[in-house]
Formats: sequence, C-alpha cells, structure tokens
Amino acid sequence: MELGNEYGIPVSPHRGGEIWGLHLMVATDCADLAEYHSDHISEERDGLWLGEPSPTNGYIAPTGDPGFGVKLNEAML
Repeated sequence: MELGNEYGIPVSPHRGGEIWGLHLMVATDCADLAEYHSDHISEERDGLWLGEPSPTNGYIAPTGDPGFGVKLNEAML
C-alpha cells in the first residue's frame, strides 16, 4: 500500500469485500473498490461466517458489531 501511495496508484486489496478486507479498507487509505465473489464461493462463505455483510446496490460496508462483526458457524467445526 505504501508503494502505491508513493506513486499515486490506488490500492484495492484482493478479496477486499470479505470481512477482514472490509476492515482494512475502512481503517486505511485503500481505494474504495472491494472485490467480492458472489458467484462461486457464496455457499462456502455463507456456511462459515454467520452475519457476514453482503453488497446492496453495489455497496458493501462492515457491520458495527464487535470484532469482524460475524460469528463462526460452530456447526462446521
């Protein structure tokens, strides 16, 4: 990210639309583009994390809940 900033190149983290990526983007000066895979990993995503945010009208943001704002699906353990 520092290298991109040095040369004026916006940085958007890989898989930034996932819970850990969203928090990184909000806490830093990353570009405001979040990669989100809604097609081929949605079942895996929905199964592991409970309450993970999803895009609405092209926008996504972390929840206001503590930590990453999700709960681990303990039934998968």
